[in-house]
Amino acid sequence: MSYVLYTIIALLIIVVIYGAWSRKQIYRDVDKMGIRKTELMNRPVPEELARVKEMRLSGETEERFEQWRGEWNQLLKVQFPYIEEKLVEVEETSNRYRFPKAQQELKGIKKALDEIERHIDSLIGEVHELVNSEETNRRESTELTAQYGELQKKLWEEKHSYGGAAGALEIEMEKAEKLFEEFSAQTERGDYFEAQSTLVNIREVLAGLGFMMEEVPERLSYVQQDLPEQIEELEAGMNEMAQNGFPVHLYADNDLSPILHERCRAAEASLHELQLEQAQEVVNQVEATISDLFDKLEQEALTRNDVEKEFTEQKRLLNAIPERLQQLVQEMEVIKLRYQLPPASEFEINEDFKRLKSLKVQFAAMEDAAALKRMTYVEVHNQLEVWKEDRAALEMNIDQSKANFDKLRQDELDAEDIIEEDGERITQVRRSLRRSSLPKIPDMTKEQVNEAERKLYYAVKLLDNLPIDMEGVRKAVADADQQTEHAERAVSKMLSDAATAERVVQYGNRYRTQNDKVNILLLQAEDRFRQGYYEEALELAVAGVEKVEKNVLTRIEEEDMK
Repeated sequence: MSYVLYTIIALLIIVVIYGAWSRKQIYRDVDKMGIRKTELMNRPVPEELARVKEMRLSGETEERFEQWRGEWNQLLKVQFPYIEEKLVEVEETSNRYRFPKAQQELKGIKKALDEIERHIDSLIGEVHELVNSEETNRRESTELTAQYGELQKKLWEEKHSYGGAAGALEIEMEKAEKLFEEFSAQTERGDYFEAQSTLVNIREVLAGLGFMMEEVPERLSYVQQDLPEQIEELEAGMNEMAQNGFPVHLYADNDLSPILHERCRAAEASLHELQLEQAQEVVNQVEATISDLFDKLEQEALTRNDVEKEFTEQKRLLNAIPERLQQLVQEMEVIKLRYQLPPASEFEINEDFKRLKSLKVQFAAMEDAAALKRMTYVEVHNQLEVWKEDRAALEMNIDQSKANFDKLRQDELDAEDIIEEDGERITQVRRSLRRSSLPKIPDMTKEQVNEAERKLYYAVKLLDNLPIDMEGVRKAVADADQQTEHAERAVSKMLSDAATAERVVQYGNRYRTQNDKVNILLLQAEDRFRQGYYEEALELAVAGVEKVEKNVLTRIEEEDMK
């Protein structure tokens, strides 16, 4: 019995302790919410509303002010007292140990306070927006007024370029002007929200005006001149093709041109009314029609006929290449018997056979594609153009190889001609030396002639050695020809110096008895002459005679001409 009693007492104690703790927690939450309610009631809403009241109020602005004041009064007179009552009820409920219900009511009060706080934040934000809107409106109005003035000036100065659209643009300018007047009236009577909305409308109108004033002149010029010219060009092309037998009627009716011109006039009328999008849609339709017809007519007139003609011609050219290559091979075998060929020559001909095989495969593929309509004529034509370049390159290779072979033969003939000519020249040089009756031929001059003969003999020997190394022959012939030229010049100069020296000595003999210096130099000249130093003999003879007579060579030349 005592155990049960103790248990009951313990339970009662636990209940009392839990009740005291729970009631304390609820009282604390009630105090917090009471403090929050007081803070919300003390928000500076009355002060913000007082700032609005000092402004000019009218229309929507006045309505909004009354709405805000009513909402604040509603909070003060209804919602805050209601929350105060609910807080008292929570305390009473807690005192009756109905803690779950008290907690549920606290959640509802917190939700109500959250909603009131959001409402107050929104109200203060709207008030701030209104208070700041006057200054913002004034600044934006100044900017838009300046923009309006610039547009009005441009319209006046460039009115001729707008044509029939000038009137519509002036109407739009008048609309903007009326909006400015409306804005001023709204600001004057304090209807700031309406004034702000009007500014938005003004900005949109001016932006549209600016865009149209930039676009309309260019678009008018296009639909009045450029686009009609394209239509006339299309019509002329269609008439010409019709006269040449092309089925133009399958592509367009006879009344197409008038229809397109009428669409141009419709686009122009839309531009006069500032309906730019509508005008552009019409222009796009006309352009698409013109472009589509041009493409179809051009494809019909050119591509098919070109491809068919090219197939015939290119096939003929392709079939002629194998025979040319065979002839080239035969010629190469003959050439190899007489001349040394570089390895690249034979390799290049073998590569040409591979190129020919590839060209045949490609050509057959193009013919099949065109016949079986696996490719368009335009695609076949493009491939054929590339193929023609490859074929032309192959023919150029064949021509170059043939030219190289011909050049070997021609170079041999040229070398023989040069050798023969140089041999005659050396013979003539030796004949001149024998006829000169000079006392002595200088060893250097003899060596020049002998060297020319040796180089000429070496070139002849190379030509006789089969197969001929034409590269070596060319070099040997060039060396021999150059040496023959040196020998000719040396002999010619020697003979000229000797003859001139004899003439000067003869001319100077008249002064020997008159001037010892002249006599001495002439004696020295005669001595050098007998030893074969004809250039020195000439120099000494001239120096001696010029002791008594200047420009002796000129004087002798004048005497000989008499």
